[in-house]
Amino acid sequence: MATATTETAMATATTETAITTATMAIIFTARNDQVDMIKSGATVILYKAKIDMFKGSMRLAVDKWGRVEVTKDANFVVKEQNNLSLVEYELVVESIINCLNISSDPATFIQGAFPEILEKTKEDFFSNTIIILGECADIIHERIKDIPCITCPQKPEGSMFVMVKLNLSLLEDIDDDVEFSMKLSKEESVIVLTGVAVGMKNWPRVTFAIDPPSLEDGLGRIKAFYQRHMLRRNKDFISDQFNAC
Repeated sequence: MATATTETAMATATTETAITTATMAIIFTARNDQVDMIKSGATVILYKAKIDMFKGSMRLAVDKWGRVEVTKDANFVVKEQNNLSLVEYELVVESIINCLNISSDPATFIQGAFPEILEKTKEDFFSNTIIILGECADIIHERIKDIPCITCPQKPEGSMFVMVKLNLSLLEDIDDDVEFSMKLSKEESVIVLTGVAVGMKNWPRVTFAIDPPSLEDGLGRIKAFYQRHMLRRNKDFISDQFNAC
């Protein structure tokens, strides 16, 4: 339910009026017979209203699939200050992008808790974690050798991920690491970070900070993905080898 609060004196085919609710205000674009219904002080109900964009700002509208219905006076206090049509859409997009620029550093309250967490954590937790990471580093370094389209230049020694070189010449329907990552996630439910996200195009980042069985499974899925997307001539070569045997 909304109340028209500003004047629109000219009865034209299209006009704009600020309408308000109990929580916000927005510009409503009235068309045809809606113009006579949306008058200053009138209370209306908008069915199947939608948002249109006009020069970077929001407008409320009701098209042929909805309707405007005049009703009895509203029993709520209108709020004119929060006018959504005054918000520039470009600023909203910029704000969303800024929110996506997330720091990898832990939040302040987590940093404050670290000393006590470290003090009360038993030593065997750290030693077991190091053992598992070492095992996973061995697994990923060896298993990647069985996946020709990616290469691990060096075994990881002090990290929880590896940057792997993507060899696009061995794939017939993948143009870059972004397409590789997207198709891999869709087809195999395996997520790897695109290299372009960290300034290294066609060098995906593969994390191995998981339990060894899950890592083995994930690498097996990447290998299956490669076998489906390898160049046709490579498939034919492998098939010929099996036939020869």
